[in-house]
Amino acid sequence: MKKLIELIPMEPYFFGGERIFNGNENIYYSKSEQMMTQTSAFGCLRYLGIINRDSGYRLSDESIKQIGEKSYCFDSNKNFGKIRGISEVLLKHNDKYYAHIPYDYYLRVEKIDKKSFEPYHYANIKDQYEVIKSYDIFSSVNRIGIKKKSSNDDKEFYKKDYAVMEEGWSFVFACDVEDDFVFNNPGYVYMGTGKSIFQCNIIDAPEFDYSALVKDEKNSNENSFYCLSDIYLSEDGYTELGKISSRNHFGYKQHRTFTTVYGTQAKDRFKRGVGINLLSAGSVICNCDKEKLKELFDKDANDAAKMAGFNQIIDNKGEKLW
Repeated sequence: MKKLIELIPMEPYFFGGERIFNGNENIYYSKSEQMMTQTSAFGCLRYLGIINRDSGYRLSDESIKQIGEKSYCFDSNKNFGKIRGISEVLLKHNDKYYAHIPYDYYLRVEKIDKKSFEPYHYANIKDQYEVIKSYDIFSSVNRIGIKKKSSNDDKEFYKKDYAVMEEGWSFVFACDVEDDFVFNNPGYVYMGTGKSIFQCNIIDAPEFDYSALVKDEKNSNENSFYCLSDIYLSEDGYTELGKISSRNHFGYKQHRTFTTVYGTQAKDRFKRGVGINLLSAGSVICNCDKEKLKELFDKDANDAAKMAGFNQIIDNKGEKLW
């Protein structure tokens, strides 16, 4: 059974790893990611599968059968009950779906002003000419907190930039679950740092066609592959990816570090994990043999990453590699 989960932010939200800058004044600063992370989307699906939410922090046996016992933390665990996996996270507006623009966009599209091109916007998956600038979708709001209660020390204050999504926009992702999976949807969910409120809608999942998104009008990048979602490989895997691509330089890319946070049965409930190196959505792997690329991901990437919607790659015809 495949369903589409739509999440509409009802207030500012905070996703992703924190960035800390320690200068002479020891200022603490953190900034939210604009896009919902794959792990947040996967955690949302697991939350919607909890049968009895009044049973405390421990999952009931019925809930464990639905969503598995352990939360997602980039390990080899792939037992998530009746959940088969989720897709990449997209944006939705006026019944249109938008993905991160490919970083080689200006090389493939004829009618584009290279001087004004910015690689951090979003394109309609059915019309690559319809590009929406990120700052027309997202903005931010500052919030100040304090580390200790009743402290007058300025060093104890910290600043957080929460993301804000414009009205009419939402996050969406498809999920694949067993036919007897039960959605326990209260109509809203709490997500991210601070547990911001998101309206939650669940409908039948459409079939996404990405062929227009990667249409190459100039035939400039044959045998290129576009990353619909963030990519997770080991350090050896990234090295091997460079070797099977042209001249050991594997395309138009951006790396980012993501810090894992996983649930526990302990009193504090959450613990911070290790920093993970990701290849960002929108990156393009160039001049690479498809079969060698498939072989690399089959060998290096774990099944848990794929289940959480990581490693979603399409070829230059818009077809997914797996």
